[in-house]
Amino acid sequence: MRTLSTLFLALLLYSCSSYQPPESMDARMARTNAVETAKAVVPDIPIGNIGGSGRSPASAGDFAKTTDEQKKKRSNLFREYSSKKLYFLTLVDQYEQFRVYVEGLRSSQTPIVDFCPQFHTVYLQYYAMYDSQRVAVLRKDKDRKIASMTEPILASYPLNDNLGRGDSGHLFPELFLPLSEESAHPNVMEFMKNFHQGGDDKKLAIFMEAFRMHLARVKKEISEMCEYGSGQNYYVFENLMTYVKNNQGFRNSKEAMVALLKTTILSNHAILAAMDAEFLEKQQNHKLLLSINSTPLRHELRQEVFDRLDAQWALAYFSELKRIRGLASSSAK
Repeated sequence: MRTLSTLFLALLLYSCSSYQPPESMDARMARTNAVETAKAVVPDIPIGNIGGSGRSPASAGDFAKTTDEQKKKRSNLFREYSSKKLYFLTLVDQYEQFRVYVEGLRSSQTPIVDFCPQFHTVYLQYYAMYDSQRVAVLRKDKDRKIASMTEPILASYPLNDNLGRGDSGHLFPELFLPLSEESAHPNVMEFMKNFHQGGDDKKLAIFMEAFRMHLARVKKEISEMCEYGSGQNYYVFENLMTYVKNNQGFRNSKEAMVALLKTTILSNHAILAAMDAEFLEKQQNHKLLLSINSTPLRHELRQEVFDRLDAQWALAYFSELKRIRGLASSSAK
């Protein structure tokens, strides 16, 4: 009997000494079992009022209810895709949108990679769907305006020292693109604050270079996923999905938005939403290009990402960011 009591006490002490507190969100996102690929630098983007324009955000419960109803009604092409496939295709689709700004539309007719063994089938399926919807938009382009757009759209970016200052930084996420391959700092905004020589042309050239660097980072991550099937940035996304699922109170908060913007595809989404507001919705010669960026394929892909993260509230935040950015840019002209 004494032996059993001693054994029970030893087991009890061992279990107490080995107890670890619940893992925090930051610790979970940092931990990864990814292959040894380089973790791409993610811009350090500030956030604004979650409610937008002083309006009170809906409760997390309201957003969850809306999301459930939408899921029942929607037939999404990507519903059955694994999280890896969904992340990969989102990255591919965002790359296509980014490089239009850097290289002009015609460049998007060439594939990103020649060979993608890990995602071969979904990669080909995506381009088949993307090309069919893009061609449908181009057929409406009777004046062939889009086909002639070979110069970078960024060349007409209205860069000046007043952009993103004060409390408006969250409206200009593209100005927080890094100028370093290894760190989020320095970024374009920090460069503008400290650079006092060379004029606006020099600053615009630096901004365009930061954009090209970001495009190269996204392409590198796509290539690594094609080769290895995963990567460190993907596991950050996967860990965030798991954390949100297990922590219901995490939604619709400043902490949650900060975490979302630490993932590559959500950071990219913020930048692309702002860029669309700056260019495509206001300039007549880019109207058809906006149609390409708003195809059903892209809408469903984006919607599924936010569904997986249970983050419809965040989609509302980005829509509000886009609306206010459009108003701010219009008033500045």
